[in-house]
Amino acid sequence: FRYQPGAKSAETFTNVGNVGILIEAPGHVSAILAAQGDQFLVLDSTTAKTLGGLPLKAKPVAGAADSAGTVAYCLLQDGSLHRVRATGDRQFNLVEVARPFGAADRGFFVLPQSKRVVAVTAGGKITVFDPATGKVHALQSAAPLSAGPAVDPEEDAWYYADSTVLKYAVGRHKSSE
Repeated sequence: FRYQPGAKSAETFTNVGNVGILIEAPGHVSAILAAQGDQFLVLDSTTAKTLGGLPLKAKPVAGAADSAGTVAYCLLQDGSLHRVRATGDRQFNLVEVARPFGAADRGFFVLPQSKRVVAVTAGGKITVFDPATGKVHALQSAAPLSAGPAVDPEEDAWYYADSTVLKYAVGRHKSSE
């Protein structure tokens, strides 16, 4: 199933079988990429029919699309980060953009402004992929609180909460290169 913000109920895809992560397919309003084993099934979200498959080198463990719907990213079990883009009518290109990339057991998302990809672990390790430079940066931060992440649509920030709220943000990285 998936839930779209503002919807009255969740959508279900009962004829697909067991799947893992779901990603909004880039470039296609009515398509979803659903992880099943070492592939993504391409599903038509209006009919719940399988339209094809996208083979992967390993099992996907996390995935996210940017808010504009132009690109998606998936993290594979082998530690590689891949970019997914539409190449035609429900056809997709998968390209490895980083290896190794950090674990994402507490969060994996694309920031709305910079389009950076962020992975967060339960221990507070944050890994960031910058698509503008192709570089990966990792840092240690406070362990995330129990609820979240909630990504701020207005800025490159995200939140975790319990009885308090903890805000995380990615600043501009200055390099001597």
